[in-house]
Amino acid sequence: DQSDSKDPTEKKVDNSSQTSAETSGNQPPALSSEQIKTQKVPEGSAKELLAFIEKLSKQPPQGATEREAIANLTKTQTTINETATKLLTMETTEEEREQAIEAKLRSLALMGRFGVENIEEELLAFAETLTQEKNATFAFLGKKILFGTKINNIQTGTDKKFAEFAAETRQLLKGNKDDEDVFLICQQAALALSNVGQDKLSNELFQDIGNTFKTSEKPELSREAENILQQTLFFDLKIEEKITALVEEKEGAAEALLEAVQRLLDLDSVGQAAFRNIYDVATRCEANNNVDLAREIFRRIGERFKTHADKQLAETIAQVVARGETRTTLVGKPYEITGVTVDGNAIDWKQYKGKVVLIDFWATWCIPCIQELPNVIAQYKKYNEQGFEVIGINLDDDPARLKQFMDEAPIPWKTVVTVNEKTRGFDAPIAAKNGIDKIPFTVLVDRDGTVSAINLRGADLETSLAKIFDSGEKPDAEKPAAKSPDKKDQSSYQPVASELTELVALLSCGDDNSATQTDEKEEKDKPAEAASNPYLAAPGLSAFDLVDYILDMQEKPKSIRKRPGFSDAVSEAADRVLSSTKSDKLQVIAILGKCAILHERASLGDKEADTKLVAFLQAIKEDKRGKVAQEVQFLLIERKVIEVDALPLEQVTDLLAEAKKYLANQKMTERHLRLASSIVHAINRLEDDKQRESYFTDFGTIFSKSLDKQLAQYGKKLSRKPSQSSSDLVGKPLELTGTTALGTEFDWKQYRGKVVLVDFWATWCGPCRREMPHVKALYEKYKAKGFDVVAVSLDRDLDALAQYLKENNIAWTNLAGEQTQELAKKYGVRGIPTMMLIDQTGKIIDVSHNVAKLAPQVEPLLNGKKPGKADKSD
Repeated sequence: DQSDSKDPTEKKVDNSSQTSAETSGNQPPALSSEQIKTQKVPEGSAKELLAFIEKLSKQPPQGATEREAIANLTKTQTTINETATKLLTMETTEEEREQAIEAKLRSLALMGRFGVENIEEELLAFAETLTQEKNATFAFLGKKILFGTKINNIQTGTDKKFAEFAAETRQLLKGNKDDEDVFLICQQAALALSNVGQDKLSNELFQDIGNTFKTSEKPELSREAENILQQTLFFDLKIEEKITALVEEKEGAAEALLEAVQRLLDLDSVGQAAFRNIYDVATRCEANNNVDLAREIFRRIGERFKTHADKQLAETIAQVVARGETRTTLVGKPYEITGVTVDGNAIDWKQYKGKVVLIDFWATWCIPCIQELPNVIAQYKKYNEQGFEVIGINLDDDPARLKQFMDEAPIPWKTVVTVNEKTRGFDAPIAAKNGIDKIPFTVLVDRDGTVSAINLRGADLETSLAKIFDSGEKPDAEKPAAKSPDKKDQSSYQPVASELTELVALLSCGDDNSATQTDEKEEKDKPAEAASNPYLAAPGLSAFDLVDYILDMQEKPKSIRKRPGFSDAVSEAADRVLSSTKSDKLQVIAILGKCAILHERASLGDKEADTKLVAFLQAIKEDKRGKVAQEVQFLLIERKVIEVDALPLEQVTDLLAEAKKYLANQKMTERHLRLASSIVHAINRLEDDKQRESYFTDFGTIFSKSLDKQLAQYGKKLSRKPSQSSSDLVGKPLELTGTTALGTEFDWKQYRGKVVLVDFWATWCGPCRREMPHVKALYEKYKAKGFDVVAVSLDRDLDALAQYLKENNIAWTNLAGEQTQELAKKYGVRGIPTMMLIDQTGKIIDVSHNVAKLAPQVEPLLNGKKPGKADKSD
């Protein structure tokens, strides 16, 4: 037990006295190992108690398993908490009081992470006392902790003092434009107000949040702030009320709505958030047969975005707008249909001359289309003898699926299909010609061959046909009063998707009406375990809504994306999209979304996710659609490099050349970290030092250009020639300092007399994770004989590190935080994993990139023998 070995520099404290056991210099007075072992709060001065806390904080977690280590650490943190509490009742200096508060908060936070009972209550009670502190920083921290409880009280109805709550939220905002915690807390507060019907207060608060954070030094916060301000302007302009007035045909409604739309377009920072809102207004106008107004809005969108700084965004929006303008210019123009019917015959448009014809764009996978069919059939039967005809335009990609549908449910009119298999679905020429980017969509052609209306469905179709064939009489089922589409939730201030795929989603299936449909079979077939996954998409969602769900899930914070069930939920939603729609655009978004979440989990060492990713890659590897093909290319090259150990050595250079060629034109991001670390592993297989150095420089230069800081830093390390080689390190002492992943200060002296494996690694490094079982095996084999492991994590994402350590039951100490980067630089660590074998005196015996080379040297060292000279090759 390391706590039994007495430090010769320790000075015993007289527990029966309040006098200080002073030491020379600035070092805190040392306490006995017996005090530390029993972990009882001693008597003593403030300085002595702080020294006791510091000594406890430095103790490495003890235990053969993570569970034991956590139990011991909890005991230590409990003692620290009690000691800090005692300190806060004593006469202390301002600095000593700050240290005590810091220690108590740190201990409570750690115990909260470990699930200790009643910690939340104690934390809230302590936060209450903190608000009375003279130190402004700690007083504000106390307020933030307590404010979370107030948000909950507003949402549950316990607190109805809404104006006071909003005012208190504003107080949190002052002077905190770069504080992410404040941003999230205040956003939750505004949402809470909206959830209880306080829309005006909510929107005002969102405006204050946006105005506060729009000048944040943190790009993510400033970007979110701009999105919020655009949403609040939408609310302030009362666009929902203006749409309702338009539907109710109130005088001046169209002009008022158009003026409000222009206000949104005039924003200096107009972007995706504003576009989504304005596009939604245009399509709702179109759906309510205000096609002239819809067309004008489409035109203005096109004008505003054609010179947008983001060229890709401008191009995508131009495509969206072009189809919208095409649809809305159909009315009043001559119309003609050409094409081939299901039976292989060309459609003869002349046969329909002098008749009223409904052109119905549909597909078997489109639920709203199928639900509308009975109504269309009923109108066809009612008015066919009076000259009413229907022509179906099917947009299925799979002719076999259409044939099966038609066999089971024959349709009494002719159906046009696309013969060219490369241009089916929304890519069909007939769809582009009519500006179709969603279905169901209908075109009503009058007897003179001109378009009289578009988007007629349900009661609207009934009413229009009744006016034509029943001399203006209303149908039996009276058309309900005009009603505005359901008001959109003004509280849903969702982050804008970073990828342009969200805009492409607007070109696909369904509209607001499709969101309410329920798929009973889907609910029935839902697996039992689904009930326990809170992240699953709701049953009955349309393909469009599922895509929206996937895009929203991609924008969740990393801490949420890593939670159990999250990746399964996104994958399940993607599978539902792929099975329910033939829309290329929706399918591409679903495929990319599933690949992204599985790859993210696999990169964090989730073997099940990696297996699923490999299986999914096999399923999509022949997909030729542009973005999917690009994703497949990335995943295939990454998989080849990951499996480099299976290649003969002479083929490694060919693989590296292939990887280098591929990466030369790629925009390097965080998701390339796994590929980068695997490339380094492949380089380390090479035996020629000069060849390895050349590859390190080449790939380091590529990685260093990444916008991702972690990858860029990794690249700079690779391209920078170390001041000393691995062989130069051998025989020299190793000194490690820093903080452990559990938040305690690391004491390297505790390891004197032991043989230690020091492992520089990271959770995002595939080769590091593959070596981990070998490190574990070595640790288990020799831990009782004086062998230990100290890991130096180069992770910047400490949450990912904590989760990995917990999930993989890592028992040894891990150094974490910014100081580890300096340690890597100091000892010339370029590629990881880099492992160093340290003898009992703290000197480096050997350096390697794998356990296999170092393992044979451990036992001789433990037996007091000098190991044989290591093989130079790695």
